[in-house]
Amino acid sequence: MPQPSASHPVNSTSTASAIDGSAWYIEGEILANKGCYSEALHCFKQVLELQPDHCAAWVFRGVIALHLEHYLEALQSCDRALEIQPSNSEAWMFRGVALHRLHRYREAYGSYDRALGKQRPST
Repeated sequence: MPQPSASHPVNSTSTASAIDGSAWYIEGEILANKGCYSEALHCFKQVLELQPDHCAAWVFRGVIALHLEHYLEALQSCDRALEIQPSNSEAWMFRGVALHRLHRYREAYGSYDRALGKQRPST
C-alpha cells in the first residue's frame, strides 16, 4: 500500500476510501507517536474527509489538539467522537482533559467518571 502524502489521491469508491483512510490513519498514528503533531493532524483530517464517522480518528484528532494546546478543538473532536460512539471511554477521558485545561472542572470530572463507566450524582 502506498504511503500517504499531502498529494495522495482520493479514490471515489467507498472501499478505496476506507483503504486510503486506513493508510492516512496509520501514518497519522506513526507521526503522532514521533511527536510530529502538525503533520499527524493533517493525516487525521484526511481520514475524516474520507470517513467522517471514523470515531478513532476523531479521538486521535482530539489528542493531537491537546498536545498542540488547542483545547477547544480537542473538546469539539471528542464531542464528535461521542456523537458517533457514546460509550467510547477514550473520548470521554480526553474530553475531560480538554475541559480541565479549559478550567471547566465540574464538567471535566463528569467526563472522567463517564470514562470509568460511572455516573456522577447531580448536585
